[in-house]
Amino acid sequence: MLDRHDRSTGRFDSSVYTARTSRTALSTSSRRMQNSKFGDLDARLEYDFPAELCTHNTHPKEVALEVQFHYTRGVNVDEILQRLNAENVEFILIGGMNFLLRHVPELTFDVDVWVKDNPENRARLNRALRSMGAEWGPTEKDWKPVPAEPHWLSSQSVFCLTTKHGALDIFRTVSGLETGFSACSVRAIPSKTAGGASFLALSDEDMLACQLALPPQYQKQRRIEVLRNAIARNRNKTA
Repeated sequence: MLDRHDRSTGRFDSSVYTARTSRTALSTSSRRMQNSKFGDLDARLEYDFPAELCTHNTHPKEVALEVQFHYTRGVNVDEILQRLNAENVEFILIGGMNFLLRHVPELTFDVDVWVKDNPENRARLNRALRSMGAEWGPTEKDWKPVPAEPHWLSSQSVFCLTTKHGALDIFRTVSGLETGFSACSVRAIPSKTAGGASFLALSDEDMLACQLALPPQYQKQRRIEVLRNAIARNRNKTA
């Protein structure tokens, strides 16, 4: 469970909020602050991990489950993804959770998904969010369960929500990926969590583009290095 008294602190630059914390979960209060104060926001957390767990997607299911449990504090990623799939939401998993599941452990306290931005998909997304007990509000005063109608999902480009399964960020657009959702979905990798939940994973090339689109002081050099190495290995395999 998320500790309501925990706080994450850091600096922000317009639409990007970057934090370095210890093992501190994002609280409901901080989620409200993110929405009401920053609007467009991409919260990211970093931590140093045991080298033996950094197995570049080669670990067996038992180790993968342990990694997923220890590095996704307060978040049931399988349940969130399954709820989205149950409503046939078109989405791509992005951010730290995607990096964790496909490459090396990186502590994260939320699930970031990029959704296809059309009325039909927003309606499906809204049904999924309501099934998760999602809460959101444009201000602290207005924080409440998400509405029955999906119109609110057109009000801004990024939404930071709480759900009964953990924190969830919804992106309608992603910086660095101006080619759009459809083009990136073609490049995305069909994947499954260790628990069996299916998802489309943002490709390594597109994950790298997201990092390089950030101001230099907010780029994650460790993630960039891992992604560049993975891209190089894949190219060598196909050469």
